[in-house]
Amino acid sequence: MIIRNHVTIQPYDWQCQILLNYEAGFQTAAACANFTGKTSTLFPIASLWLLYSFPRARAMYLSSSGAQVRNQFFASLSRFRYRPAFAGGTWLENEVRSSMPVIQ
Repeated sequence: MIIRNHVTIQPYDWQCQILLNYEAGFQTAAACANFTGKTSTLFPIASLWLLYSFPRARAMYLSSSGAQVRNQFFASLSRFRYRPAFAGGTWLENEVRSSMPVIQ
């Protein structure tokens, strides 16, 4: 799982359960209170796993505030930009493009 191999943060047990369900391909929803780590932990890990596993995939993070997307979500994503698994990607202000080879 990407959490153990490429990401240096330690999600809470409930976050791990959500991420494991997501990785397994189950329809997954996270109904969580504010400031529980959705934007800082869950969504960045899920997005990076998606790009790592499926380099041509697109992950869409929607918010009613563009500032949240820029200042919280992409700020959380950018913590991982220099990790070896993600260093070759293109990191823009509101977009990350994977450079991982596509496995046929």
